[in-house]
Amino acid sequence: MMLTPIEYRMRCDNGVKCLAAYRLNGVRHASGQIILAHTKTAARRVATAAGWTRVKLGTCGPMVDLCPECSAAKP
Repeated sequence: MMLTPIEYRMRCDNGVKCLAAYRLNGVRHASGQIILAHTKTAARRVATAAGWTRVKLGTCGPMVDLCPECSAAKP
């Protein structure tokens, strides 16, 4: 039996304020990455190695994913 990797899609949660955003048909889109992995944990490890960070907003806030450019700009 052969395991097929699953496609996990990362998108920067800074939205249109994303520093690595690109324009498509005149609309600004946040940076994103497709990661092939067998589990969510493996996908998170690959994303972390690529420079993606997960940040908590406030003390009880939600977690957000930031692309390498936006995470480098955060203090």
